[in-house]
Amino acid sequence: MVNFFASWCIPCQKEQPELVTFGQRHAQPGDATAPSVPAGLTATAGATIQQVSLSWSASTDNVGVTGYTIYRDGTQVGTVSGSSLSFLDNTVAGLTSYSYTVDAFDAAGNHSAQSAAAAVTTPQISYLNWFDLASAGMYNDNVHLLNAGASAASVTVSIAGTSPISVSVPAGTETYVTFGKGMIGGPVVVTSDKAIRASQRVQYFSTFNEVWAQTVNQAATTSYITWYDKASPGMYND
Repeated sequence: MVNFFASWCIPCQKEQPELVTFGQRHAQPGDATAPSVPAGLTATAGATIQQVSLSWSASTDNVGVTGYTIYRDGTQVGTVSGSSLSFLDNTVAGLTSYSYTVDAFDAAGNHSAQSAAAAVTTPQISYLNWFDLASAGMYNDNVHLLNAGASAASVTVSIAGTSPISVSVPAGTETYVTFGKGMIGGPVVVTSDKAIRASQRVQYFSTFNEVWAQTVNQAATTSYITWYDKASPGMYND
């Protein structure tokens, strides 16, 4: 319990610093050897969810590795136990570059040097609710991609259960993609290495509608719809 509070539980160190002092006094005598530096750190940005996955090779220690500390751009973002060799960072933003390092520590509070850095840039990820070219009357369902930037954007549009569509959208242009007749499903995920605007243009019989893709940050716990009407003549469904 002393070792846990003194060297692994970071919030406990801040709340009860006396435990750190107690742990240091009662640590295994003579253990001043730090674990080896973690090697092989990799950082991978999520393709459909805004996150970064980290993994590394195990460190060694003369007594045992208690845990690992994860740093992003020099600031600690988490710790894991000595048996864990991975970490998932769900606090990242889109279209942002990050640099990660990891150190190892033992029960005596000895920390290794930080690992070699792993750099990663997150993509822009936005969503459309549904795609439907299978239902009767659904004549067109296209995902339009607008690149108003100064350089080409690499974009992937995907739906679970079918092959993703990857396109390059030159600067100052727009294009569209579609999954073709018979496809139905969602959500539609639009992933891009540059800032773009994505929208969905749907033709149902003789009607047309367009909606913009939304990022996860635009999700709301409360939303509003202007009007509901199943009383007026001709309003068959709402």
